[in-house]
Amino acid sequence: MRFLVLIAAVLPIAAFGDDTTRSGPSCANPAKVENHKGPIPGDYVFPKKDSALTPSAFTKKYGLPVTGVVFRHGLQGFAVPSLSASDLAKLRCDPDVELITTAAGS
Repeated sequence: MRFLVLIAAVLPIAAFGDDTTRSGPSCANPAKVENHKGPIPGDYVFPKKDSALTPSAFTKKYGLPVTGVVFRHGLQGFAVPSLSASDLAKLRCDPDVELITTAAGS
């Protein structure tokens, strides 16, 4: 009986032990993530001001397209398709990324 209790306690830990979406990215200074609600749906990436991460460099580096909206004034950034949990974790650990906003509820 003790064995069954031990299995029941350990199995959920083993099943989710390597899931970075639950614990966050494993880097020293992850980029900030904010949920947004607004008239323009989607996910957005905002590189640091002195970054070389342009929309074309982003597409080449991550294989994700920029979906057309590029902000060139104020906060400079660009729209990207809905990010998967693994893409979000990679982007958060990119030293060129300052902020990622995601559509509320995604």
